[in-house]
Amino acid sequence: MDASTLTRNLQPLIRAGWLEIGPGEDGRSRCVTLTDSGREKRAEAQREWKRAQVAFNGLVGEARVARLHELIDECLAQMNAIAESQGL
Repeated sequence: MDASTLTRNLQPLIRAGWLEIGPGEDGRSRCVTLTDSGREKRAEAQREWKRAQVAFNGLVGEARVARLHELIDECLAQMNAIAESQGL
């Protein structure tokens, strides 16, 4: 990821008080740290993700969800194999 893209994408998280950026090991790098508020937001997001996942599993069935995960894994493996064969 381009450095300016990363910085631009982090800005809303910094403005929300969830991240802080400090100095890195040298003048070219920065250290990104999760704040206490950011940790709370992450925990909240994990709880909501779990709730949504349980609801989805209940709607479509755990067997279908497992097949969906298998299909996604197969597709990712195929895409990686193609990328490697093309030197990407």
